[in-house]
Amino acid sequence: MNATAAVHPPAASPPVGRRCADCVHFDGAAGTLEREIPGLAVMSSGYASVRADDGVCRLHDRYLSGRSRCEAFTARTALHT
Repeated sequence: MNATAAVHPPAASPPVGRRCADCVHFDGAAGTLEREIPGLAVMSSGYASVRADDGVCRLHDRYLSGRSRCEAFTARTALHT
């Protein structure tokens, strides 16, 4: 995964609808995490409660919190209107 992408850490109160979890590029599916992070299932599971709302940003190729945000945010519904 790319460590140089400019993604901001989670804000104390991210604006509703502007968080990575609400972006079309974000994939928070547990199965995706288990496929893309070799060895994760050995330590625990992508379904574990400790990962909270974490996921993978397909645009930046990064594992991050769903509460993070970046300038490339694209609402999921924006592509379907």
